[in-house]
Amino acid sequence: IKIRLTMERLKSIEIKLIAAFLLVTGFLGFVALFSTILSTDNSIVGILYLFIAVLFGLTMYSGYLLLKEDEKGLEIGRAIIALQILNFDIAGLSYLFTTGGAVLFGLGNSKIGFDFVIQTGFTINLNDESTNFILRINLLAIGLFVYLSRTIRKLEDEQEIQEELEKKQSEKVDK
Repeated sequence: IKIRLTMERLKSIEIKLIAAFLLVTGFLGFVALFSTILSTDNSIVGILYLFIAVLFGLTMYSGYLLLKEDEKGLEIGRAIIALQILNFDIAGLSYLFTTGGAVLFGLGNSKIGFDFVIQTGFTINLNDESTNFILRINLLAIGLFVYLSRTIRKLEDEQEIQEELEKKQSEKVDK
């Protein structure tokens, strides 16, 4: 029963769509980053890009695992999505990571509002001259994070139920 319940949960259309999204956006980010690395003359900067390449690689890998119905894809995907929840640019320090797109809500230079972004990229920037104050959350990332967290929780609950059933079965056999 356990294997069937778990597999049915991972075969859902929503999981397959998330898997395809992660695969495609991870691949696009990886390709864009690879072309940037090739055009960079500075080897130190090129090495720093390897960290970002790992993030896009993990994004693709989590999508692949989800298509293969492997539960590890949920955890990896959730971690990658968690890195996309917050976006900021405060006193010259900025951070933005998106795979595919974002629905950003928050404060941006004294204005509260939404930004819709279709982009795959990673930015960390330090600019001493910037006076920007931007603090936004990615509503799309929050939605995906919550969905993946609930799916993980359901799988864990199903596993606990299965273990209890197996324990009761073994107790009956022992009597």
